[in-house]
Amino acid sequence: MKAIFGVEGYLIPDCESMPTDGDFTVFDIETTGLKAENCDIIEIGAVRLHEGKVVDRFQSFIDDGVVIPKNITELTGIKQSMLEGAPTAREVLERFRAFAEGSTLVAHNAQFDTGFITYHGDRFGITFPMPYADTLMLSRYLLRDQLENHKLDTISAYFDIDMGSHHRADDDANTCAEILLRFIDMLKERGIERIPIVPDTHEAFLKRAAKEKRTTNHIILLARTQKGMKDLYKLISWSHLDYLHGRPQIPKSLLMLYRSDLIVGSACEAGELFRAILNGGTEERIEQIASFYDYFEIQPIGNNAFLKREGTVPDDEGLRDLNRRIVALGEKMNRPVAATGDVHFLEPTDAIYRAILMSKLGFADAEQQAPLYFKPTHEMLEEFSYLGEAKAHEVVIDVPNRIADLCDTLKPFPDGTHSPTIENAEEELKNTAIDRA
Repeated sequence: MKAIFGVEGYLIPDCESMPTDGDFTVFDIETTGLKAENCDIIEIGAVRLHEGKVVDRFQSFIDDGVVIPKNITELTGIKQSMLEGAPTAREVLERFRAFAEGSTLVAHNAQFDTGFITYHGDRFGITFPMPYADTLMLSRYLLRDQLENHKLDTISAYFDIDMGSHHRADDDANTCAEILLRFIDMLKERGIERIPIVPDTHEAFLKRAAKEKRTTNHIILLARTQKGMKDLYKLISWSHLDYLHGRPQIPKSLLMLYRSDLIVGSACEAGELFRAILNGGTEERIEQIASFYDYFEIQPIGNNAFLKREGTVPDDEGLRDLNRRIVALGEKMNRPVAATGDVHFLEPTDAIYRAILMSKLGFADAEQQAPLYFKPTHEMLEEFSYLGEAKAHEVVIDVPNRIADLCDTLKPFPDGTHSPTIENAEEELKNTAIDRA
């Protein structure tokens, strides 16, 4: 037997993606303070990138009669006299909006900069609906082990980039553009051709996420190579160290940068693909979600019988129709569809143990256990017979074998690694277990 190493994870849907060779407007702003509601923009600088090259630049001060605080002048070097005669905020934002048209916005700590231009743009009816990427987030993901912090000047020093006048919008925008290009090169070296983006203004993205009732989604990650095993360990470690909120979570933006040697599956009914179909998402939205996954999953209808009990799905045929839609989607998008058992125990009688655990966790329907036992092949073929004999054979046997063949024979603990030695650990663990029991 060949073990396939993987995990069912909790995915935070914090981003979408776009090709790394797209159009980017890398920008920076200088302001009179930190809160858009109480402070003003005094300078905008930007660099337009096309296929990795600078094709245009933008810079303007803003004169709305604002008095620059002394600490801002000390930080930025921008004096009151430098604003005199400059265009108003309305004029500059209109020009910047036109400059950035058709591109993805990029900034360092982008939520701050996009928050300011969105808030002040709204005052004049000027919208910034374009997606944005964040070099701060990319640095935290790609240079996690190399840097003590991820400030713009720290990253610049790491890459040996001349910053010009730090805390001036045009020079900082140029520095940010240089950093973005370095990160894109790093992604391409990993075989990654897409970059994580927030698809529209952060507030709009959060509203849509709330509307779609998304908190975290289940996801399946399988290690394809030994490098994939190491990347999987990294993702699991970071999910516990940096993104533990009741349960360990993996941001989609982080997964995107470490998935090249992993196989990504859409998981069960708690996965975002199944939920999008169940909740009546548009075809465009469903296909957008589906494009992220290497394979789709369908499961026996007994696994999702609770949807029938809740009235979400009318009957067993409704549950089968959900699986049929996923199969049809796989055919349309040329993605393999695998029938999986979502196995939690070996024998049907073992369900009692899961019922006890779920009762302890407060599940009201713990006694109504789904048949999550390890089904033999003939039972799985019978379960999916409504797809037709050939398709049932494909999803139950052919596709799972194809996925297994993609995974190398791996060592879970590579040569030279060992468990840590912690003094008295075994005795302390035993005593703690007995005391708490």
